[in-house]
Amino acid sequence: MNIKEIRIDNFGKLSGVQIELRQGINLVYAPNEGGKSTLHAFIRGMFFGMPRMRGRAARTDSYSRYEPWENPSSYGGRIRLECGGKQFRLSRNFSKEYGRTELVCETDGEQLSVEDGDLDMLLGNISEIIYDNTVSIGQLKGMTDQGLLLELRNYISGCQEGMDAGLNLKKAKDQLKDQRKKFQRKADQEAAQREERCRRLEERILEHQAKQESLQREWAARASSTPPVREEERTRENSGKKIYGIIFLIWMVLLAVGWFLSFPLWKILLIFLLGLLIAGWMIVRSAWSLNSAQVQREHLERKVQAEKERWQAESLRERIQEEEILLENLKSEYEQLSEQSVKNQSLQVEIQALELADQTIERLSGQMQKTIGRKLQERISGIFCELTGGKYRQVELDENMNLKVHTQERCIPAEKLSRGTLEQIYFAFRMAAGEILCQEEPLPVILDEAFVLYDDRRLAQTLEWLSKSGHQVILCTCHGRESVLMRKLGILFHEIELTK
Repeated sequence: MNIKEIRIDNFGKLSGVQIELRQGINLVYAPNEGGKSTLHAFIRGMFFGMPRMRGRAARTDSYSRYEPWENPSSYGGRIRLECGGKQFRLSRNFSKEYGRTELVCETDGEQLSVEDGDLDMLLGNISEIIYDNTVSIGQLKGMTDQGLLLELRNYISGCQEGMDAGLNLKKAKDQLKDQRKKFQRKADQEAAQREERCRRLEERILEHQAKQESLQREWAARASSTPPVREEERTRENSGKKIYGIIFLIWMVLLAVGWFLSFPLWKILLIFLLGLLIAGWMIVRSAWSLNSAQVQREHLERKVQAEKERWQAESLRERIQEEEILLENLKSEYEQLSEQSVKNQSLQVEIQALELADQTIERLSGQMQKTIGRKLQERISGIFCELTGGKYRQVELDENMNLKVHTQERCIPAEKLSRGTLEQIYFAFRMAAGEILCQEEPLPVILDEAFVLYDDRRLAQTLEWLSKSGHQVILCTCHGRESVLMRKLGILFHEIELTK
């Protein structure tokens, strides 16, 4: 992969910057605080994005560090790439409000998708961690000799165990173990909670079933004992009306008879009978009135009682319906919990899968370390030999990460090496790791003031190796040594002056 052009709209202190790059060594010159590290961060951000942290971490993350004060809506830029014989354009806007990413193959006009992994394919599917630990190199001036040696050993250890945190087998095993514990803990907790919930549901179901049966029995008893109130009242009313009708009929008959008879005796008898009839009628009427009032009173009482019983019956029926619904819900919940119990078996499957993965990693770990370690050591030795002009022929690593270098005459422990030599080994390690991990498409090597502490001899040897490596190199510096040495050595390079 080669970067053909960089266009920075707004990124940190850089604004409206356009840079054309070529194959081979590109020497980017800028004074101190002139934007070299910003350019380095921009390229990294274009490749891997600029995610925002949360909370307090957001104040000092890369996104906030390079977010422009002016015109933040154009926070980003574009890069033109050449990869696999095709031209690509990668555009990003890191802004929160207007953020977008676009990847286009300019050769055939195809719109590609960063989200679907098309950019990862162009980058050889390397991670940010691999990128930061191989082809992207900054200055190590802040370290002491012992600090650099410790950093080198840590780096070597990482390489031996899988080249980066993404492939680090030991870390992978630890992560699998932690994940397996989490799954097991989750499965146990869910099982205990589910069993307790099922037990409570069973108790509630039995309780409400008994309650529903009791209500049903009460309903049946109430329905069978309700008296025929209306029929009894109707019988009493009809009986009173019949008595009154009979008395009235007798009076009418006697009246008719007296009308047709003209003898005084009959008149006297008629008058007597009329009086008797009136008296009887009064007596009957009075008795009937009393009976009617009592009937009405009893009727009212029975009506009130009947309404009360109807209300109670209706309330009872509603309670029965509510219990039926509640029971259905409880049974449905119980069935769901039972189904979850079956589904929970998937957790056990995942646990078993993690255990199998752990065993597989354990088996492959040794093989991978031997294979990669051997390749890595051979390539490191070759690069280091070239960087030192053949002074050191081989780099050796033992099982305890102890580093030794071989000259023609002797073997020297790393503790006895100079800082300059340690920096050369460190550089050789990163280049070798980059070549092994990025075999499909070598990435541009970005060097941000990486050789500040090199003397002229070491710098010249390193520049010669870079010119022959086949890598596109972006060398950022504030010194003029690099250009002077490359001209002296006859190394072709493209010089760029970075302006803000």
